[in-house]
Amino acid sequence: MRHYSKYHGEWIALIGDELVGNGRTADEAREAALAVQPNVSPHTVYIPEIEPLDVELPEICTSVLKALPPEVREQIWLVGGAVRAVLTGREIEDLDFVLPGDALAAARTVADTLSGHYFPLDEERGMGRVLPRANSGMVLDFARMHVDGITADLLSRDFTINAMALPLGGVMHVLDPSGGREHLQNKVICKVSDTALKADPIRVVRAVRLAVELGFRIEPDTRKGIREVAPDVETVSVERKRDELMRCLGGPNPTSALRALDRLGVLLRVLPEWNVDESESALAVSRTLQSLLSVLRPRHDVDAASEFALGLVAARVGRFRRELSDYLSKSVVFTRKQIQLLYLGSLLRIVGDVTKVQEGCRTLRLSKVEMKIITAMVQSEGIPVTDLPKEKRSNGGGASGEISLPLRTIHRFYHTNGVAGVEVCLISLAEVLAAQGPELNQREWAQHVDAVVDLFDAYFNRFDEVIAPPSLINGRELMQELGIPPGARVGMFLSEISEAQACGEVTNRSQAIELARKLYGLHK
Repeated sequence: MRHYSKYHGEWIALIGDELVGNGRTADEAREAALAVQPNVSPHTVYIPEIEPLDVELPEICTSVLKALPPEVREQIWLVGGAVRAVLTGREIEDLDFVLPGDALAAARTVADTLSGHYFPLDEERGMGRVLPRANSGMVLDFARMHVDGITADLLSRDFTINAMALPLGGVMHVLDPSGGREHLQNKVICKVSDTALKADPIRVVRAVRLAVELGFRIEPDTRKGIREVAPDVETVSVERKRDELMRCLGGPNPTSALRALDRLGVLLRVLPEWNVDESESALAVSRTLQSLLSVLRPRHDVDAASEFALGLVAARVGRFRRELSDYLSKSVVFTRKQIQLLYLGSLLRIVGDVTKVQEGCRTLRLSKVEMKIITAMVQSEGIPVTDLPKEKRSNGGGASGEISLPLRTIHRFYHTNGVAGVEVCLISLAEVLAAQGPELNQREWAQHVDAVVDLFDAYFNRFDEVIAPPSLINGRELMQELGIPPGARVGMFLSEISEAQACGEVTNRSQAIELARKLYGLHK
C-alpha cells in the first residue's frame, strides 16, 4: 500500500494492496470496487483526516529515507512500538520499518550510508538490523512487508496497539486498521484477531510484558486466549523465549510480570529449572529486591522509603545511587544489561544446584560472561557481617575511609564472588528482608546495611586499593625468587600478597617477596 494522501477522510477498498475503489462510506467504497471486480470481496480501510502530531520522528528517520531509492521511499512504513511511542509522547528507543521487496538489501544500504553495522536477523523472513555509529543507542530493524501489503501486514500482528503504522515519506498520518489508537487511549491490550495468539505463542509473554510495562489492562477475550495458548509457549524457540523473559526483567515492574507468567503456567516453560513449588519464595525475594532498587534510584523517592527497613537503605546505601545506576545499566551483551541478570540470578538461587543452573544458562543460550555472573550469584553464601560497637560503625554518610568490615574480609568477599560482588550485596539484603518481613530484627538489619555500605565503598571508591591492588610480582618472578616449580602454592602465595596489600601490610616488591618466603617456610 502506498501513501494515499489524496484519500484522507475517505474509505478505500483494497484487493490485496491494490486500490480498487473509494467513497465517503465503507459501503460506497465496496460498491465502487465491486463495479470493477464483481467476483472478489474487497477489504475496506478508512484513511483518516490528517491530524498534526505534536511530535517529530527522530532525525535518523530522515537519514534512512535519504539512503533508500525513490521507489522504496513511497512504500516504507514505521511500525510497532515506535508508533506507539510517537502517539503517547514516550521516548523512542528502537525503530521498526517494513517495506515491500528485499528488506535485507535495504538494511544493508542504510548501514553503508550511515557507516553503521548490519546484521541479518532472519534471512528466511527477510529481517535485518542496523546499528548506526552516529546513534549508538538506537536500533533500526527492517522487515519484509506482507505479500498483500501494509494493511495485511498490520492485521497479521499481535495486538492492536502494535498494529499501527506511520509513513516515513509523504503526508504524515496513522494507518490503524484494527482500532489500536482507541485501545491506546483506553489503555487496553487487545489481540488483533482470533488467531493472533495461536499464530505465535510467544505473544502470550509479550501481552503480559506490555500490560505491566505500559500499565494497561488485558481485554477479557484476549486474557481468555492467553490462558488457552499458554501451553504452546513450549514450542517457541529458546532465543525468542529468552529475549521476551529478559525484556520482562528489564521492565519497570519485573516482579508483577513474573508473577503473572507464573500464574499462567508460562514461567516454567520459559525459565529452565524453574521450581513451581518454590515460586513464592523466589518471587518474594524478587519483589523485595525491586523495592530496594526503587529507593536507590538516582532520584530519591521519599514515599517509597517511608518504613524503617527501606528508609535505612535509602539513608545509608543511598550515597551510591549514581554509581549503582551506572553499574546496573551497563550492557553485558548488546541487548542485555546487568540489572536483568541481577533479577535472573536472584530467581535461580532457589534452584541451589549450580550444575543445574549452568545447564539452564546454556539452554537459554546465554553468553559465557553471563553464565559466569549468574553462577557467582547462585554460589554465593551472602555478605560478611561484623558485629561492632555502634560508635565504630559507618552511618553511610561519612567520608570514604569509615570502614567497619576488616579490609581483608572485604578483599576476600570480592575475590570469592568475582564478577557478581555488587549483585550479591543487593540479593543478600533482599533475601534477609524477604525472609524476616514484619519480624525484622532492626539491629541485625542495620548490621547488614552497614556491611553493604562498606562493601560498596570499597568497590566504587577504593577498587584499586582494596579489591584489586596493582601486582607487585607475578607468578614467574615468584617461582624464580623462591626456586619453586609451578603449582597451587604459587597462586596461594600471590593471593596472600594481594590480601596483605589490601590491608596496607605490603606496599612494595621487597615486602611481597619477604612475605612469600615466610609463607613458603610454613608450607614446605
